[in-house]
Amino acid sequence: MRNRILDTYLTTPVSKALHRSQREGKKNNPPSTRIKSESRVEEKEEGSSFQSLPEVEDEEEGNTERNRDDHSQHYEQLRSYLSNAALDIGDTTFEPYYKGGRPHIGNSILELDPEDGTFSVQGHTFYPEPGLLELLFEKRPNLEDVTEDDLKKYKTILEVTSAHKMNFKSSCPFNTKGNRWKYRTIISRLFGGGERQSKRLEERKKKKKKKGSGLRFVTAPDYKYWRDPNTLVERLSLLHASKTAGNNGLDGEIVEIEDELRDAGIID
Repeated sequence: MRNRILDTYLTTPVSKALHRSQREGKKNNPPSTRIKSESRVEEKEEGSSFQSLPEVEDEEEGNTERNRDDHSQHYEQLRSYLSNAALDIGDTTFEPYYKGGRPHIGNSILELDPEDGTFSVQGHTFYPEPGLLELLFEKRPNLEDVTEDDLKKYKTILEVTSAHKMNFKSSCPFNTKGNRWKYRTIISRLFGGGERQSKRLEERKKKKKKKGSGLRFVTAPDYKYWRDPNTLVERLSLLHASKTAGNNGLDGEIVEIEDELRDAGIID
């Protein structure tokens, strides 16, 4: 950046005149009367000299400073949340808590790094962005502040700490007895349907495959293990249309899909 500024400086009419007068001054004045300036830049060409220019702040450095200020502010917000956690204020189901004088989340210690303004769990380090703090500490997070990146990080934290499981054990079912809104609206969606889906998947694995060469029936698609709720909505629409057309053996499947959508908080 400095080279470009200097090139511009040396090509202006004023600087050319100054440059010329400085050369003439060197010829006319005896060496003993010349004024030596400590700010003079080392001569690049024989017989030429010019004054150094003021430092120009790099835009990238300015952005880095602003980011540091933001991280510092967010880190203080994290400390404030943890102070409330020590007093059992806030979401008391999935939130960080204190044990033995140290902050924990799920089955893991929550490590703080005041120098970097970060926190870490199980070797994963995170900046305390506002949306991530909402997800971690608020009973009903303001989803307008939450980004997709915040959700990915929150899911990682839940996965490595089992904070969303009963007794904070990965082998236990999802904790659905506490903050029901947070579970239905956020956690169950992050994990593709939550506890009901995981239970059904386990039941399906235990079932033995049917054997025989009898009459084969068309079975319903494996829509229950879903990630996109639109899959369920489309299937439900088809079932209702089929029922209207006279197929009366679909009530059980309709109820199942409606239960799935209700548990995910998509319908009331």
